[in-house]
Amino acid sequence: MTGLQGEAKPVTDSGEQPPGELPVRFDPAAAFDNVSLEDPTAYRAFVLSLIGRIESRLAAKLDDDVQTDIAKTMQLLATMDRKAVAANRVYFEFIFDILGSEQPNMILAESIRRELAAINDRNSYGITRLVSYLCGDTRINAAISALISASVLAFFILWLTMTGHLGMIRDVAGTSDLFAALDARSVMLLIIAIHAAFIGGIVSILARVDDFTTDPTQTPLLVYIAIFRKPFLAAIFVVLVFSVLRSGLISFQGVDLTGASAPYLAWVVGFLCGFSERFAQDFVVSASGRFSGPGVRPSQPSPSRS
Repeated sequence: MTGLQGEAKPVTDSGEQPPGELPVRFDPAAAFDNVSLEDPTAYRAFVLSLIGRIESRLAAKLDDDVQTDIAKTMQLLATMDRKAVAANRVYFEFIFDILGSEQPNMILAESIRRELAAINDRNSYGITRLVSYLCGDTRINAAISALISASVLAFFILWLTMTGHLGMIRDVAGTSDLFAALDARSVMLLIIAIHAAFIGGIVSILARVDDFTTDPTQTPLLVYIAIFRKPFLAAIFVVLVFSVLRSGLISFQGVDLTGASAPYLAWVVGFLCGFSERFAQDFVVSASGRFSGPGVRPSQPSPSRS
């Protein structure tokens, strides 16, 4: 690895540099073109060559974003399969060239690093690898996969409302006193609300799908998780909202979950929890205000918006 430093200059047959020619700087990365990075010594030399690209900048006070990206890229080098590192060597070199510049383009550096992290996820083991295959290689594919997954769960919940839902939930809950105390009507309304929360979350995602697919810093895996988690969070919120309304802790004029219109109200509440995260959050703040003492006045839920 003696050629990692220094300069290579074109020379004539006499051994002299041609007149008028500028020196051609030797590219340290070229030393690894025919070297296997699976060799520990070669891999160490490669990592040191990358550090050399930012060595002059390490002595200066770097921004927190630059330091964070350097640390994350080094962590990726430590955990990524060396064959994958070799196959994507040019991208690692590009990242360190960006981070070593006076005014680094952090959006570009972070975007490339996230793509490399996505490759690492696909080569790893466990549930991450499975989900990475579902995501595919593009953000739009990840968004479609997440929407399909959420839709399947929504239809499964809808199926529960048309079958032996009460017995199934009690079997899952075991001997839970809470679920054992629920009557069939309460369970039916809760399942309707959860189904509506999934639908509301899916509609909200479809309304602003560009926010998930146009961000260059997001990998397909992160897009999948960001989309798929929204209906689940909505379902959790709607269980809380439903419980608060049924307990009478908070009441609204015209909202009665015991009357003939209860299934429709349950669906509306569930859809709002899924479509507007702000609606659910404001409702939680209002409910928590009831337990904060007389000095705290609970706020009213704000108009729902996505």
